[in-house]
Amino acid sequence: MLKAFLGPLLLCTLVPLGSAQTIFSNLDASNTSTNTGYGVNGTPGVGYLELAMGFVATASGQLGRIRIPIFFDDFSSSGPNSATVFLLTDSSGRPGTTMGSWTINTLDSWPFSSVHSARVISVTSGASLSAGTTYWLAAAAPTNTQDVWGWTPLGGTLLSSLKQSPNGNWSSGQQVTAAGFSLEAVPEPSMLLILSLGFSATARRRAARSMQGRRGNTPAA
Repeated sequence: MLKAFLGPLLLCTLVPLGSAQTIFSNLDASNTSTNTGYGVNGTPGVGYLELAMGFVATASGQLGRIRIPIFFDDFSSSGPNSATVFLLTDSSGRPGTTMGSWTINTLDSWPFSSVHSARVISVTSGASLSAGTTYWLAAAAPTNTQDVWGWTPLGGTLLSSLKQSPNGNWSSGQQVTAAGFSLEAVPEPSMLLILSLGFSATARRRAARSMQGRRGNTPAA
């Protein structure tokens, strides 16, 4: 019976999980930004409170991870070191309904003369996105805080929308230099792992039947 279980056990142990699928990305392989970016200011009347970037999903999947190069401007801020990131639907070329939001704390300081890696947000029970559909990723800063959302080093443009006041409306989307970010789907188990689990169940049934047969052939005392 040990032999019946050993093969499936080793197979299940060695088979890795499937890799995460990219829903959208305009970051390079190092997941960094340039040393230029958009300010996201949490003080009403100074700049804009929220900034959103529109994008079209290139693959379908349940959101599991966000990478965004967003930084704390410690020279211009007296408020808390944090930012809130939102995923929104599209509503006639501007951000619509919020699909999820995540607050991240202790951001890296804004790299005025260098590049820094994107912050990783792990998403639990994320929304499902569909390939070919437009969505928006937005960032907001708390009161008296200015954050900076870094540009992608790959260049290009995306639709951008602004919100000038806490209860204001999003502006119509305009093409601007793209801020960087990526969204990844929840990894799925590989097909080989699924097959190995099925093989393991079959082996257990055969081992059980073999054991019953041996018991049935044992002479009575």
